[in-house]
Amino acid sequence: MDILKSIEILEYLADGLDPFTKEPLAEDHALNRRDVIKALVNAIEVLKKEEKRINRQKDLPGRVGKSWSDGEDKSLIAEFDSGRSIDDLALRHKRTRGAIRARLIRLGKIKPDYSLKTPKNQLSMD
Repeated sequence: MDILKSIEILEYLADGLDPFTKEPLAEDHALNRRDVIKALVNAIEVLKKEEKRINRQKDLPGRVGKSWSDGEDKSLIAEFDSGRSIDDLALRHKRTRGAIRARLIRLGKIKPDYSLKTPKNQLSMD
């Protein structure tokens, strides 16, 4: 069962309804108790956050979180030195722009800069 279906079922239960028939649950049903409803609402929120996290991960480049190899470092340096933009490097290396910037800082190719408005490659230490 996927997360969205689980959320849908829990929302019906938290609303006091049978998730399949949509009929109201009996007043004295355990799922109509205040603490149980609060627990259901908490579970729904956790599942919604997890669904958002999963969706964000799907949108990330393929090498996010992977270690950098010596070969990838050399390639990154050569491509940066040839004038490729941070955006282009991110696409080529399947990394985020932030990861490329962080790696170039670590490799001594650019200075740390906290301004997001700095033009590409103007952060060079040359």
